[in-house]
Amino acid sequence: ENIQSGSGNDLFNINSNRAISLYGGAGNDTYVFSDGVTLNGSIDGQSGSDWLDFSAFTTARNVVLTGLGSVDGFNGLEASLTGSFANIDTITATSSHQDTFTGANLDANFAINGNVVYTSTGHTLTANAFETLNGGAGSDTFDVSGAQTYNLNGGAGDDVFRLENDATLTGTIDGQSGSNTLDFSPYTTSRDIILTGTGSLNGFAGIEFSIIGTFDNINRILGGSGDDSLSGTNDPGIWTVTPTGGSYTSASRTLTFASIETLSGSGYDDTFIIKNGVTLPGSIDGRGGTDTLDFSDFLTDLEVTLENGYVNVFHGGVTSIENVIGGAGDDILVGDDNDNVIDGGAGNNILAGEGGDDTLWSGTGYNILYGGDGNDTAYIAAGGTYIVPLNDIENLLAAPGPGPEPKPVPVPVTGTECCATEKQPTLIVIDIESGDQTTLLFAGYLAALLRLPEGNEMYFGFLNGEVATLAYFDTFTLEKQLPEDTALVFGIAYDLSHNGVTDTGEKAGTTLSFVVPQGYDPQDLMIARWNDTTKKWEEITSSYEPELETVPAHCEFDPRTGEGDPHCLFTPFNQTGIIGHRIAVVTVPGEYVLLVKAKSADLTCTTGDASLDLGTTGVAVPCSGAGELKALPVAVWTLHDLPADQYAVSGLQFYTKVEGQVQPDLAEGQTATLSFDLPQSVTGTYQVLYRADDHQAWTVVSGATQTGDTLQVQVSQPGTYVLMIQP
Repeated sequence: ENIQSGSGNDLFNINSNRAISLYGGAGNDTYVFSDGVTLNGSIDGQSGSDWLDFSAFTTARNVVLTGLGSVDGFNGLEASLTGSFANIDTITATSSHQDTFTGANLDANFAINGNVVYTSTGHTLTANAFETLNGGAGSDTFDVSGAQTYNLNGGAGDDVFRLENDATLTGTIDGQSGSNTLDFSPYTTSRDIILTGTGSLNGFAGIEFSIIGTFDNINRILGGSGDDSLSGTNDPGIWTVTPTGGSYTSASRTLTFASIETLSGSGYDDTFIIKNGVTLPGSIDGRGGTDTLDFSDFLTDLEVTLENGYVNVFHGGVTSIENVIGGAGDDILVGDDNDNVIDGGAGNNILAGEGGDDTLWSGTGYNILYGGDGNDTAYIAAGGTYIVPLNDIENLLAAPGPGPEPKPVPVPVTGTECCATEKQPTLIVIDIESGDQTTLLFAGYLAALLRLPEGNEMYFGFLNGEVATLAYFDTFTLEKQLPEDTALVFGIAYDLSHNGVTDTGEKAGTTLSFVVPQGYDPQDLMIARWNDTTKKWEEITSSYEPELETVPAHCEFDPRTGEGDPHCLFTPFNQTGIIGHRIAVVTVPGEYVLLVKAKSADLTCTTGDASLDLGTTGVAVPCSGAGELKALPVAVWTLHDLPADQYAVSGLQFYTKVEGQVQPDLAEGQTATLSFDLPQSVTGTYQVLYRADDHQAWTVVSGATQTGDTLQVQVSQPGTYVLMIQP
């Protein structure tokens, strides 16, 4: 039996089990089922907007679409019909039961915003009051807006689950088979995606705060415009980061991702492979295990410091990374207190292990190696050259290749070897004491670096058997008058002899480096040489190189050829109390001094004070209407006869000049205010000592007062003042 309606809007109330098929005609027709009713037949809405209404049912409904309607809407099946339905545009399920809607085996879109609008190939159907939405065998897109409660299942095909900005889903997402995408790209706030394991069929399972449930069988994740993070499963993983996204592989599964700023590994060993050109807006956290940053694909220069997490191409740095592999550029790679493995790769690199028992792999370029604390090992590639400036690598081995096993690299009895494994040594670094004589003859080496205990150094670009002597001198032993308005910081006498004959001629390829201690303004320093002809100290050309917090800047000097700038050899690694180096090329032996020039302040003012800030010390003198105030820091290590049970912290010398003449006293009735910064890490009793010149005894200055971290004292005599501490 069939019922065919006309062109009007018809209402079919199906109140009992009937064997009949219903045809809606051209109008907007509604088919309302009473609870428990079965229609033994089919329903065809035909043209118009037609509606199947199961809202009266007290049991869950399961609607399955089978294809496109011949006129509009969709065809499908539901258990309350023994036949099928066709050309239906709206379906309403029950209000309080777990109803399921399954799309057709077509590429389709689920627009989920309260109700569900299902579209495919120009046909549309609205699904109301369903709790579970299933995709068909095609590629489905589930687009969630607002706060929704659904379980979403992709079915077969490559499905996309997109959450619009601020959307939340109470329920689960299951991509099922196919290659499935979880898409947060519309989001403007940060997403925190955590993978909890492999998917039941493929991909991965996990959680995210906008999904109040879980997701499963996801193969691709897209972040939004916020700072999004992705955490791997608790299994070993391999992360590959590219300029446009990346991938994560674990347990033989692979997930791809894009627009993710922060990556977190597992409690096991993770490797993060960073492809050339990557600039990561966020950070990488290796978490537990022994984790590796692999930049072997990189072509540009890198700077990585595991100790503080700095990576020059990561805005957020790294944490919990133990190993680093450099790229083809000139890299600076620094470890931390763990047992690090640091591989410089190609290029001319600086590798520093820091604490722990570290392993350094030096490539075929020119490498500067620092072991740091611990029992460290360095492998040197065949054809590579290196230096170990601090002599702090215990084991030097030839890098293993396809041939023999690694073998020890020969090390000289004194100093630190720098050579290729092909027995082509280049530079030897030797620690000496003041006054030591060193014969500049080391078989196979091309250059030598002599280092005095305080860190002052001299580089020799010739090794022809000359005997070099380096010795300190200070103001107590110096008989030559220093230039006006200067004070001595360091003095070095440098002599050369050959076959017992003193060599006073010019020697190309010699460079002197003075360390610049804390408390000095590098711009106030100069290097001078004593000219025996003019009987004067003459300033020579010098340059300042600042000390870096981690490692020295890349060394462009090649001792094999002599090409480049040798100055970069003079930057020791994290030397305490050193802010930089004053460096000069010296062509003849002789006496050289590092001098500090006095700062000046005008005293021609009539009111107030003239003051000078010297860094850790300072002085203020009342205006006198004439002359100028001069002051300079004092190198406390050059001072003699200080109390043996105390330590010198800092010092200054000040005086006044009128018409170019040094005044023995301040203006009548005036006192100067001296200030000293107190050290943060030392406690004890402070006092200030004074003397007018180097040949007088020290006297204690009374009346010092402490305000916070500063000690001040009023004095009436120019001269040298030193802050002392008795622990």
